[in-house]
Amino acid sequence: MLDDIEVIILVGGKGTRLSSVISDIPKPLAPIQQKPFLSYLIDYCYRQGFRHFCLSAGYMADKIVHFAAAKANTNLRIRIQREESPLGTGGATRDAIQTSCFSRFLVLNGDTFFTADNTILIDTCNAKGSFGLGLRYTTNGTRYGSVKIDSNYSIQSFKEKKPGISEGYINAGIYYFTDKIIDNLPAQPCSLEEDIFPLLVEQKSLIGIPLGGQFIDIGIPEDFYRAQYNIPMWNIQKPKKCLFLDRDGIVIEDHGYVHKTEDVHLTPHIISLIQTANRLGWLTIIVTNQAGIGRGYFDEATYHQCEQYIHQLLNKNGCHITDTFMCPFHEEAGIGPYKRPSLQRKPEPGMLLQAMEKYPISTRCSIMVGDKTSDQIRLPGLVSYILCNRKYPFKGRTPKYVINSLTELQTQIGVSHDNKPTLRGDACSSSPELN
Repeated sequence: MLDDIEVIILVGGKGTRLSSVISDIPKPLAPIQQKPFLSYLIDYCYRQGFRHFCLSAGYMADKIVHFAAAKANTNLRIRIQREESPLGTGGATRDAIQTSCFSRFLVLNGDTFFTADNTILIDTCNAKGSFGLGLRYTTNGTRYGSVKIDSNYSIQSFKEKKPGISEGYINAGIYYFTDKIIDNLPAQPCSLEEDIFPLLVEQKSLIGIPLGGQFIDIGIPEDFYRAQYNIPMWNIQKPKKCLFLDRDGIVIEDHGYVHKTEDVHLTPHIISLIQTANRLGWLTIIVTNQAGIGRGYFDEATYHQCEQYIHQLLNKNGCHITDTFMCPFHEEAGIGPYKRPSLQRKPEPGMLLQAMEKYPISTRCSIMVGDKTSDQIRLPGLVSYILCNRKYPFKGRTPKYVINSLTELQTQIGVSHDNKPTLRGDACSSSPELN
């Protein structure tokens, strides 16, 4: 359990964008199939091990108080911090921290639900000694501003929301602070997003951590109606382990930009590895960079025909592939619309985060398998195993998790505790990998 952390949920806003749907209760108490949205949010955190909550209430605070009295029990402690006047997200956070007996805090927006592993954010921030912002990957950033991070997860800049923004990271409404954040929170009303975060970026004390999961913001009527189905469904889903596989060199022999069915040959031991994962109930997902499309060597239709053939070949051998995600973009060698940087291109985690939004996947208990250093995915909590081979010798530092054959990994998956990979270290340890 996470007894030494208090979860602060910001529930003080008026929710004017949702006023056409609900007008007699605060937005966090909006009913999702007759159960308050806030109740789902607290329940999700409780299942992750959090036991102490502070609700920062303002608008219709009495109704928040009534909800908390009914929700709390001996194992779930809830206190209320009232705003006498609007303080903004920064001021509300300041008051909640100043009146708390805790020194570490997970701060959540009270109108967003994200099925992320919040402990990954906490552990990474603690390891780096920084405050943290949970990030969500999206292919449509028009509605939200975007967040740019470097390879060490330090936030470089915030970009305002505007039409035309395609993929990027957005603020997921999840923050990690220690009580030292008080030094950066002024006494007057202020906004975390507009006033405090830019200041922390200047101080180089704020990191942004990509998190996998399913996300919804109930702030507008369309998403509120969509939440009626999604949130109850997500609430009962159990995160699954996933075997992420590079395609060329792991699933099929790498002959260079393979796109013809006659050039497809399965690698040794891939059948038994996938069969083992299938038998243990793991999802099995292929994530593949396909710069051959971007370079103009073949088109997407040809790629999909080849991919379909690979799936059929695996199925004939008793192997089930859950899904495949591919990235055709290349910043330097791409042609036309394919010439651009992309968070989908490995080692960036975009393809895996897309999979984690589509399927309930546990980041900590999943693994990536590739044969190049670019297959070391930049995603805290996930371990990447790299297969030794002569075609792609390691450049620079040797990867931390190295295997000499797929059978080596298959054995570990099959016999390890709780089906978690433990090869060359505990891949599902309580502290995430800092890639």
